[in-house]
This record gives sequence, structure tokens and C-alpha cells, in this order.
Amino acid sequence: MSVFQVCARFVTPLRAAVQSRVARNRAHLGHYGSRKSNTGGHRLVTVRLITNPANDIEFQRRAQELAARSDTPEELEQLLRQHFKRARVVRGVTDILERWYVYRDGRWVNSTR
Repeated sequence: MSVFQVCARFVTPLRAAVQSRVARNRAHLGHYGSRKSNTGGHRLVTVRLITNPANDIEFQRRAQELAARSDTPEELEQLLRQHFKRARVVRGVTDILERWYVYRDGRWVNSTR
């Protein structure tokens, strides 16, 4: 068995597991890829929304809808506050992924509420 065959035996199941996890995460989190910004340029990083509380589907839907029109967390927060007075959006950045933490009540709350 060649080195390539040995690697393929390990990489293929790993690739499937990673793809499955990514699909699950995208279902839970709002996901925005590269898109044109309002200023005419393209986003260079992926933006992912993490909404709280996670069980408020209406809030999550509204945040995703407004994020598609927003270039900054501050802009999204301003738009959300027209509907949710205490909404807060906080930027979290890693190398290639930007997360916007979107809080309906201005802070983290338990999802069972």
C-alpha cells in the first residue's frame, strides 16, 4: 500500500466529519460569505452571526435579514434597535472568520427564557 493510499484512508473519513460539522454549525449560526458591501467593495472575511437567545427564531431571522444589509456590527445594532430596543452587537475576530455576537437583551441570556 502506497503512502497516498494510506493517507486517503484517513483523510476521507476526516473530511466527511468536518463537512458534517460545518453543515450543522451553519444551520445553527447565520452565515454570510463574501458579498458586496454598501460601499461597493467586497468583504474579505466571512461574517457569522451568533444570536442570543438561540431559541428566539424571530430575532435570529430579523438579525440575519438586517445583517445582509449591514457593513459593520454598529450598523446592524442600530437597525436592530428599531425592533429590539436593547439589542447589542459585538464583534469577535479570528484570522479568517469574523463573528458578530448579537444579543437581543443587550447581554447573554439563558435560552430557556
